[in-house]
Order: sequence, then C-alpha cells, then structure tokens
Amino acid sequence: MSWDAIVPIADKIGLVAVVILAGFIIAKLVAKYLVDVAIWSSKSPDEPKDDSIPEKASDDPPDNAPGLHVYAVDADEHRIVDKSPAEGLIRDTIRSVDWAGGFHLVWLVKPSGESLEVGGSLAPDIGLSSAYRDSSGIITKVIKEPPASVEHMEDLLVSFHRGDGRWEQLTEYE
Repeated sequence: MSWDAIVPIADKIGLVAVVILAGFIIAKLVAKYLVDVAIWSSKSPDEPKDDSIPEKASDDPPDNAPGLHVYAVDADEHRIVDKSPAEGLIRDTIRSVDWAGGFHLVWLVKPSGESLEVGGSLAPDIGLSSAYRDSSGIITKVIKEPPASVEHMEDLLVSFHRGDGRWEQLTEYE
C-alpha cells in the first residue's frame, strides 16, 4: 500500500477519533451529572442546609453552574475560573489555554442557564468549534465554520457575556 493510499485513511481515522472523543466527553459529563444528582437526591431532608450556597447552585451539576469554566480534556481537569467573570478575565482565560498542546473547552454559563462553549485544538487534525446551549442545557446551535483563531473565540464569549447578540453575527450558527 502506498503513502498516497494511506493519507486519506488517516484523515478519516482522525475525524473518527475526534467524533469518538466528543462522544466520550459527553458521556463522561452525563455520568458525572447522574452521580451528582444521585448524591444530592440521597441527602435527608432533615440535614442542615448550608445557607452559604445559593439555592440555584445546589440544584445544578457543577458543569452547568453559572460562571466561566475550563475543561482540559487530555488531563480530565475541570475548573470554574470565576462565578461572575469580567470581560478581561474571559479574554485572559482564553489566552492562557494551551490550544496548540491539547484539547480544551471553555464555556460561559449565564445565571439563566444559557451557555456558549468554545473549544478544540489548534492541531491541524482537530480544529476549533463553538456551540450554544439553551437554558435547559440542550445544544441548540452549532457553529457552521470553525472559529478562525483564538481571538475569534475570545470575541464570541465576550459578546455572549455582554448580551449584545454580536456572537451570532460573528459566525453563522445552525
């Protein structure tokens, strides 16, 4: 078999690997949600309530809690950067991610439950993407063409944070 015959197969395997990775991430997040729900629902109603945690936060799985989130897929590390981030922090966070060296997701969840996610990798065989989730957590819009750069992803999240609707005009979603 020649290299000319192997390259298209490798390209297809790369796409399949990305699809499998995305499925794995979704399955892991769903499993984490189910575990969190099981833990929360197993608490006795007689247990003292921690008034320092807002009611809404205790009902949400950590991945849907309002704030700016970063998930390093390769390291399986999720963190909430800030529960109420300023525009500068959103930009700094996106710039601080090693987009060339790994697969990452950065998303902003509003108090309403709506969220916008940007993610992927600058690796040529992976690429970047973006998706919008409505207040029920369901993906209702996916970007048609990948973000052109890290700066493009910054602009998408900052616009979503501002609530100016520009994020939907910067790139077409379907």
